[in-house]
Amino acid sequence: MNIERLRIYDKCLRSNKKHTAKELMDKINLGKVDKFISSRNTINQDLRYIESKLNGETKLIKERQGYYTVYYYEDKNFSLFKTPLNEDETEKLKLAAAFLSEFKGLPQSRWVEETIDSLTEKNTIKSKEITEVKNIMSFDFEKAEKFGEESTKMVFEIYNHIKNEEVLEINYQPFFDKQRKLKLHPYHIRLYNKRWFLLGYDEISQIKEYIAPLDRIVGKIKVLKNLKYIKSRIDSWEEHFEDFVGVTKSEDEEVEIRFKAYGSTWHYINTKPIHSTQRKIKKNNGNTEPVNVNDYGIFSINIIPNNELKSILRSYGDKIDIISPESFKL
Repeated sequence: MNIERLRIYDKCLRSNKKHTAKELMDKINLGKVDKFISSRNTINQDLRYIESKLNGETKLIKERQGYYTVYYYEDKNFSLFKTPLNEDETEKLKLAAAFLSEFKGLPQSRWVEETIDSLTEKNTIKSKEITEVKNIMSFDFEKAEKFGEESTKMVFEIYNHIKNEEVLEINYQPFFDKQRKLKLHPYHIRLYNKRWFLLGYDEISQIKEYIAPLDRIVGKIKVLKNLKYIKSRIDSWEEHFEDFVGVTKSEDEEVEIRFKAYGSTWHYINTKPIHSTQRKIKKNNGNTEPVNVNDYGIFSINIIPNNELKSILRSYGDKIDIISPESFKL
């Protein structure tokens, strides 16, 4: 049902005046918020829909007055738009707020900041709760332009498993290998390069931060209620991802990587940084930008190297050259 049409019904049903079906129809049509209603059947369907949304908090009274039936809420203080969110709806709103918070500070994102501020000011969501959600789930918008349909359906289910500290039995199908079972203590879900990844401790392989792409999980996820959940050794996943790109944190130390970028590739990387530590380096002639397609500029990033970083840099082909360190090879 159109939300504005629902608001008109709600206002009428909680007012002191008791409305007939014909009066409700006239109010809806006068509001011009939806298609013109000419049938009593439509009004009856709408009222049945409203009745299904009351959740026992009040009753929709149908009272006979002479030749007509009038409709009103038993509790005049009730409103569909004052009903508090249930637990499931609140969790989804927290997820949405955490998702939106990733846009804060970006150009044309003032509306996002105002929305989140409004939610926190009205105590719908606390700032601490957004932080808690982001410690369970993170989003990498440098690459995540579209979500995989099937794996995205699992995200909220897995989010709840993490929040409830439940151990999971998962059937995992790697590429070019046999299917295997995981006894996973799930810790974090991350969106990177258009794919969702689940990170957690696998009891079978004893890998502390096992990484399972959601699109490689087959069948239903089973909760192992007889196993005690082992908490993550990582306190802040937001901080965990700060010093590398992607999902995989290698055992290597953080290094400063300097590289040349030629022509328009320099401008592209400048406007879409590879990592938060990226900075421009002045050349000997004092310039930072290339002056033509054959010229280059130099960037520096302080980062833990991994395969995801190499994949990003390789994607630029011969338009970049690694300067240092010598140990870092593509």
